[in-house]
Amino acid sequence: MKFFTIIKFSGCIICLYAGVCSAQKIKPTDIIHDTIKGKTLDSIIILSKLRPVNNLYLPDIRGTKIYAGKKTNTLILSDNTPGIKLNIARNVLAKIPGLTIWEMDGAGTQLNIGSRGTDPHRSIEMNMRQNGYNTNSDVFGYPENHYTVPLQAVEEVQLVRGSASLQFGPQFGGMMNFKLKKGDSTKPFTFESEQTAGSNNIFNSFNAVGGTKGKLNYYAFYDNRHGDGWRNNSKFNYNAYHVHLSYQLTNKIGITAEFSRMGYVQQIAGGLTDKQFTANSKQSARARNYFQPVINIPALIFKYQITNNTRLEVTSHIIFGERNSVQFINAGNIPDTINRTSGAYNPRQVDRDYYNGFTTEARILHLFHIGKMSSALAGGVRYFTELTKRRQKGIGTTGSNFDLSVSQPYGINLDLKTINYAVFAENIFQLTPRFSVTPGIRYENIKTNLLGVINNASTNIAYSSKRSFPLFGIGLQYQISTASQFYGNISQAYRPYLYANVTPADRIDKIDPSLKDSRGYDIDLGYRGHYKNLLQFDINGFYLYYGNKIGLISQNDAAG
Repeated sequence: MKFFTIIKFSGCIICLYAGVCSAQKIKPTDIIHDTIKGKTLDSIIILSKLRPVNNLYLPDIRGTKIYAGKKTNTLILSDNTPGIKLNIARNVLAKIPGLTIWEMDGAGTQLNIGSRGTDPHRSIEMNMRQNGYNTNSDVFGYPENHYTVPLQAVEEVQLVRGSASLQFGPQFGGMMNFKLKKGDSTKPFTFESEQTAGSNNIFNSFNAVGGTKGKLNYYAFYDNRHGDGWRNNSKFNYNAYHVHLSYQLTNKIGITAEFSRMGYVQQIAGGLTDKQFTANSKQSARARNYFQPVINIPALIFKYQITNNTRLEVTSHIIFGERNSVQFINAGNIPDTINRTSGAYNPRQVDRDYYNGFTTEARILHLFHIGKMSSALAGGVRYFTELTKRRQKGIGTTGSNFDLSVSQPYGINLDLKTINYAVFAENIFQLTPRFSVTPGIRYENIKTNLLGVINNASTNIAYSSKRSFPLFGIGLQYQISTASQFYGNISQAYRPYLYANVTPADRIDKIDPSLKDSRGYDIDLGYRGHYKNLLQFDINGFYLYYGNKIGLISQNDAAG
């Protein structure tokens, strides 16, 4: 990062005048008038770009949320952040330890993030958020995160590990929030445009406008990224849009409206055998496979500073969109060739999901004193409902282009419904000026329903479940000095078995009738702080217990 200071002087005149006065009385006629005319100078403008303050962890309280006693990370992004131009998450998030990030293509179209050994596939174990609201397609039934924000629009990345289960949701991987940029508060209009080109014909065009006019702040961006991909048959075309409008109604009340949309079409190069990979890791035996997610997220955020010690924040948002794929599905060593009988390629399989979800979260923070010690209470409620329509194993076309047409009814036709209520609270008790204890609780109520047909529409399936349970946690924090602190936390976590876990993929799959939800906990212990302006540190140890983790077991039946 370059640091520079520019000092611009629009004008500078220094006048020196010396006069000699005698001891005699000066008469008015003796006064000599200055023949040099006076001039009013322009102001001196000093512009300075300083290194941003980038603490490693979040403060004890921010907004309506409590982070005291928790393992957190915060990362301020800039134009010089490695990998940010092409959305390469493993480079952008490299300063956050303990993350598992895998890339399928190097195109930056997917965020595959896991924390502390959890599954990184489309961040399925993470509570993913943007500006405080969820972006996972279906938090409980199908929690993959298909939405990918262009990281050039992100101002700050916030991560809370397992202790996030109480305030944000019971996922084992924790919560990651992408705080987007806002309009410049000092100018009515700004414009930004960055064009980036690279290997494999990759090109990224990021364009944004923003500013502040009176009580209105606005920001909008459009990002297009396309290329051929690193492997053969891995072309992609990605588009993302976002509009932010915030209006300060009074000095205590503000309202924000946002809309985000992301979509892309990507060729899927397909898998390889070990022998194929060794011979040529770039090769591909699939030229007709495609993947396409389209996600839309409108959101409303209401903030109210009720008193100097009490603030309220209510966020409502909708997720609606699709996840589509059309593929010739077979082992990597089986080529996708012309069928000699039909004289055409074999039909491809079409799979489609339709998402429609609504969430409202209301949070309140209240500051108060117990004796001479300050305390803080953060609490809230959450309502979430989601309808996912799953249409899979459709008989697609024999063509080579991206085409979702089907010639027969889908072999799997399911409607998946989730309703979730939750209440939560955490309180910072400042026992001494240096030592605080933060206990917390979350109570979840989850109702799920599944109805439809599977096995090529030959088997009806109906499933429903109701779950209600509490989660507990407690955090400790000891302030050694203004520059360092010890912290520790233990919090329970939970994950219900997903819709895919109770619907067999084919006739030979069997579902365990005693299938149970996953339960566990996360323990943190650490020491963090800084030394002058030279060093920042966070030394941490953790233990994660993930009980009843669901997986696959290969078995032989009586027929072998």
